[in-house]
Amino acid sequence: MKKNGFILVETLIATTLIAVVFTIIYIEFGTISENYKNTYNNNSVDKIYAVNNIRNFILSNGYHNISSSDTYLDITSCSYFTSETQCVNLINVLEIEKVLYVPNSFLSHKEDIMSDTNISDNLKKYLKSLNNEYNDLLIVEFKDKKCAMMGM
Repeated sequence: MKKNGFILVETLIATTLIAVVFTIIYIEFGTISENYKNTYNNNSVDKIYAVNNIRNFILSNGYHNISSSDTYLDITSCSYFTSETQCVNLINVLEIEKVLYVPNSFLSHKEDIMSDTNISDNLKKYLKSLNNEYNDLLIVEFKDKKCAMMGM
């Protein structure tokens, strides 16, 4: 009888440990899966290509107007550029909702951007996933609620 009781306790302890390990793995897999989904939905090749088109336009039509800024800028209105009509057309063709230019350090402006009421919840969720230090960053939200970013 003593031998059977010891095996029962040993089995219960092993089962409990296995359950704890599987619980931890399940929680971590959920986080990994969420990060993968965010990465898959955002920063897709076509969105990065669109951001590159915006970047090239900015570099050739008034980058000097925004690069001297100390704070992040919402440049969706195209008022900073020499060819405003071309900018508006580009934003309409690429189906862009919002374009943000973040000078210098992204992390130093992150809290200001997150507290801005003109920034959508979707874009804020995307910004939360960015934890690296980026300099002169262009962040774009598209009308289909996907986002992408690129360094200037």
